[in-house]
Amino acid sequence: MALAKACFNQQQEALAEVVVRDLLRNSHDDLNLAAKITTLYRQHGHQDQAEQLIKENSASIVALNNEAVKMARSGDLAGAAELFIRAATDMPGNIQVLLNTVNALLAYSNQHGWHQEWMQLSHNYLLRIHNLDPGNGRGLQLREFFRKTKQRYDISE
Repeated sequence: MALAKACFNQQQEALAEVVVRDLLRNSHDDLNLAAKITTLYRQHGHQDQAEQLIKENSASIVALNNEAVKMARSGDLAGAAELFIRAATDMPGNIQVLLNTVNALLAYSNQHGWHQEWMQLSHNYLLRIHNLDPGNGRGLQLREFFRKTKQRYDISE
């Protein structure tokens, strides 16, 4: 947020927008962040732009999630998992995207057999979720699901 403020103070509004978009991608459901962004833009006479950025970001994440869920429900678990992996790569700090990615990867492995690369990604994403939000209930549930999946395939590592 400090970088976005500095950009505005240096009349680098386009760069500020890039920074803000990145912040929003990784924390799309953080109401405190949205309020700070709105305040920053309001201070510089661009409140409407802040609201538009927030709305666009939320809509794109919802659309991505809906597309992946649609793929999974139609039986394309691999496609859903790949879509979520790309999203997690683009939004490495977005807990909701990370949770959905782990869920998709575990669902794939439980239906189609152990997938070493994807299970390693699941483990890495679970660690990232824990680092970002140690008490996240869904993260804790997915850690248990991961443990049971390893146990199911007799993986001890």
